[in-house]
Amino acid sequence: MSAKLVLDLVEAVRKKLGAHPETFELKELSGARATDAQLDAVAARLDVELPELLRALHREIGAPFGLYWTVKDGGELDPDDCPIGQLELVATDDLRFVRSGERVMRFTNDGHGNGFALDYRKKGAPKLVWWDHDEQAATPRKEKTLEALFKAWANELFVNTASEPNDLDPVLELTGSKPAPAGSRREMPALHRGLTELALPAGASPAGIAFDESRLYVSTYEGTILAFDLESRQLVGSTQKSFSMPSLVRLPDGRLLGPTVMGVFAIRFPEIEREPWLRTAASALVSIGEDVLASAGNKALLIDSDGKTKTTFELPRPFASVAGVGEQLVFAFSGKPMQLAAFDRTTGRRLWLMDEKAVTMPGALLAHEGAATMLVVGGGSLKWDAEGKRAGKPAKKALLHASTAKTGEHLLGGWISTLEIFDRRATSLRSITLLENQVPRIHVSPDERHVVLRGDSRIYIADVHTLVAGPAT
Repeated sequence: MSAKLVLDLVEAVRKKLGAHPETFELKELSGARATDAQLDAVAARLDVELPELLRALHREIGAPFGLYWTVKDGGELDPDDCPIGQLELVATDDLRFVRSGERVMRFTNDGHGNGFALDYRKKGAPKLVWWDHDEQAATPRKEKTLEALFKAWANELFVNTASEPNDLDPVLELTGSKPAPAGSRREMPALHRGLTELALPAGASPAGIAFDESRLYVSTYEGTILAFDLESRQLVGSTQKSFSMPSLVRLPDGRLLGPTVMGVFAIRFPEIEREPWLRTAASALVSIGEDVLASAGNKALLIDSDGKTKTTFELPRPFASVAGVGEQLVFAFSGKPMQLAAFDRTTGRRLWLMDEKAVTMPGALLAHEGAATMLVVGGGSLKWDAEGKRAGKPAKKALLHASTAKTGEHLLGGWISTLEIFDRRATSLRSITLLENQVPRIHVSPDERHVVLRGDSRIYIADVHTLVAGPAT
């Protein structure tokens, strides 16, 4: 199979889904083509041999390259029954092992650290596997070659683990020979009166969010940084294309930080020139007070605004969420069971580690009332005090929010297509439905005047007082 035939397969899928514009929303990515010298450098850095088809895709098509689809509200299908479909080749510079010492190279991305990978841990040709970021595990694929893998993806429309394509029966039926059932369309909900959708440039996929006094900055997976005026909500500037930054943090001096596999770089908007700020590779950055926490595999680094490492945390696995609670940093880790651990933020010493069997997947942590808190969908919260003891009655199979934030008077939680607003006691006040089948990531400006909701393809912004003033419309 050639790179062109892969393009043809992607185009065939795009046409199937594009025949139902009222049901599917499509997005495509295109990236820079790699040279043989760049691919040779990747192979030398990892000490592996790259399959020829993978080389051809990066050389002839470019990366990141991909096709995504989501199921809209109001179409022939129920979004709750149909997961997001996605196939993305990661950028050439991002081809690397999934963690230090683990010779598994992920070459596709599902947006959450999972993807198809090549397993080089045994001698001979690499094996195709699915890498699960949460479980930190590789599952062998039934396909033995990249060619077979791409054909399977085109036939099934969505390729993940061996079992998940069965969840796509409604989609396969809709895009196959069977006509869509009559009278199955639903009216799309209206946006809450306080929300405004920002006009992103065509093809832009939002990633990181940062604020200054008057602007919102958005990094994109395509390698640009966009600036929006917070009052007019209009795009007022952008950088030239450089490198993908999955998260964004603003320093007090106005520079923007972005993590890459080569380290963390600082940028003075709108110039794209970057200067090294931290030479350790990082996958994400999180603001912790005046410091920055960099995620680096099984380590986390707490760094001051000058780029000096203050504390190193040795973690049991990469963390899913974190909150600064007093003198502690509390981390949540995916797995079976989910775990929480607290570390002294000054010394890096682990203070406690506990299993949380009532929760299968970790939600987003926030510091609330002196405890580490996870909001529960529909109201209530799970809390762990400074000694790691559960504060309150355990929940049974609690459904948690994947993103949380707080303002002076309210707590905010995001789950699929929904923003939920709580009072300070974690009592649910109302839910606001969004027009996409995605989990909104919630960002609150430092002055707590603005709330930004970031999806995979859309960004909404609202004034806090308007958003929380009344019920959704």
